[in-house]
Amino acid sequence: MGLSFRGDEILFIDTAPVIYYIENHPQFSSKMDALIDAVANFRQQWITSFVTYVEVLALPRKMKDQPMEQLYTHLLTQTRFLKIVQTNPSIMNQCVHFRAEYGFKTPDAIQLATAQVFGADIVITNDHAWKKITELRVVTLDEL
Repeated sequence: MGLSFRGDEILFIDTAPVIYYIENHPQFSSKMDALIDAVANFRQQWITSFVTYVEVLALPRKMKDQPMEQLYTHLLTQTRFLKIVQTNPSIMNQCVHFRAEYGFKTPDAIQLATAQVFGADIVITNDHAWKKITELRVVTLDEL
């Protein structure tokens, strides 16, 4: 894995990597396994926003796939190193910045604003458009 960690870093995780991990994506699941092992070894904190929760649970709920929904719910709410952080006025204001400055749609702007306000050292995504952000260190899965 090309990404090295310190023990005190905060990592923001976007929706796609969570899906790739749970659903064993053929190209990215091994990278996510290695990333999760590294995070667990260094006892780092991962954060995400409610957007990830909504996005990952919508399809299993629509398909009435309760086992998949339970896997996602457990990962997002019961994993010791992953926390869904609450939205606050600082996030809302930063979200406006990311929409106005970079043209991101609201869900992406919420994700990015959450990462910045909560002091994420690294943002893990598979959205290459996020690389244009200068305020955050964005790492895509193919860089791992």
